[in-house]
Amino acid sequence: MARKPSKRSNIENNDPKELNLVPYLDIVVNVIMFLIYTTTVIQMGVINVSAPKYGSGSAGSGSKQQEKPPLNLSVFITDKGFTIAATGGVLPGIGTGEEAKTKGPTIPKVNDPNKCSAMKRREEAPCYDYVGLIKKLAEIKKIFPDETKINISAEENIRYEVLVNVMDAARENPFERDENNNPMQMFYDVVFAAGL
Repeated sequence: MARKPSKRSNIENNDPKELNLVPYLDIVVNVIMFLIYTTTVIQMGVINVSAPKYGSGSAGSGSKQQEKPPLNLSVFITDKGFTIAATGGVLPGIGTGEEAKTKGPTIPKVNDPNKCSAMKRREEAPCYDYVGLIKKLAEIKKIFPDETKINISAEENIRYEVLVNVMDAARENPFERDENNNPMQMFYDVVFAAGL
């Protein structure tokens, strides 16, 4: 049985058409870009850090050797506090190398909750004494003004925030200002110890 021509044309006209998604995708992409732009509040900082070097390069025969060895200043972060050591010089009130590591922390943790909150850190007592670390590193900087390198090492259980705070404390001294009223630069060439 043949259908009437009018029904045949109605069936052909009622075929579903493809949905054009391009305008909807444009709107979604614009909304996502707007949200990313308005919610990005992260400040990026750049810290000069170099990886530890294994082995020593041989110096040429024509080069002069330095008169005094590099300080090789190191800060060890433990769960008891900060231990500061150096192999190229004697630090004020600290000692050298392995001797400083075995004595205990040079700057122990602070047990006073008021001092912990005064340092504006989100740590509960006992907390790390970053102000004491800055003051001790400033003493060392006055004795060795040309040094800019510092080696930082930490135990396995030390949080990342503590490591970043130590790098900030070593980089500049906010208690002393230079001629442009900027914080005094201290040890800004950070070298991470192997295994960190």
